[in-house]
Amino acid sequence: MNTDKLSNELDKKVEPIITKTEKKNRNRKALKKGLLIVLSVVAAIFGFLIGLELINFFF
Repeated sequence: MNTDKLSNELDKKVEPIITKTEKKNRNRKALKKGLLIVLSVVAAIFGFLIGLELINFFF
């Protein structure tokens, strides 16, 4: 009986911490995905510009 009460109290204290951690992890994943997309776009633009310069140089 006493252990059930302690277990319930512990669950009440731990649950908000777990929820906060999960939310932070989701935010980090979204941020990483956004940064990856931005870096990919920038790399594509630079690749395109370098390709144009090479074409201009050889022709």
